[in-house]
Amino acid sequence: MWGLARTFKYGNFQASAVKKWGKSKYYFVWIDGHKAGWLNQRAFLRNKISVVKKISLVNNPYYIFPAKDAINFATDSTGTVVNPNKVKASQDEVLANSASEHKITFTYGKAHAHTVVEVRGDAQEEFGVADKPEQTGKSASSWFKHYRTSGNWGKGASYAPETKPHVLKSGSFKLKTYFYQPATLSQGRSQTGMVGPVPEGMTI
Repeated sequence: MWGLARTFKYGNFQASAVKKWGKSKYYFVWIDGHKAGWLNQRAFLRNKISVVKKISLVNNPYYIFPAKDAINFATDSTGTVVNPNKVKASQDEVLANSASEHKITFTYGKAHAHTVVEVRGDAQEEFGVADKPEQTGKSASSWFKHYRTSGNWGKGASYAPETKPHVLKSGSFKLKTYFYQPATLSQGRSQTGMVGPVPEGMTI
């Protein structure tokens, strides 16, 4: 599901139950693995296809662009995200072998969207001449690695990010960072819509 509220717009929504009250439907929703409670169906984006509005391709006789790669997400009449393969496209692919412009329409139920794919004309774009001899460079490795969940995660009721900064130094260069990385979250023991363990962000 995809939320309308700005605070939860990019959250991972899961519904474990649905009830009808009058003409409205209510879903018991989990957001990022935590219970959020009952929400009216109107809280979700319904009959929506989000696409990249314009795509510009380098002229390349060996490349074919799959039209559905322009889709960010699509939802049905209940607000549930659907597989992009179920969305119909007026054109399945774009050949990048000649300068052209393609307006592609996507439809799913009552939802529709449009994108424009442009193939640029210069077949020699970004080509250069290697007129300098090869030079062997110095080997290098990362001076710092950090990969784990926040030290505060799961302690009591706290799901806070790390409070201690990490200081990275290299010569006169100094960088202080806070890393965020939640442990695996999901609805109950379900594997559906599992979140983590992937970095969620970094504050510098």
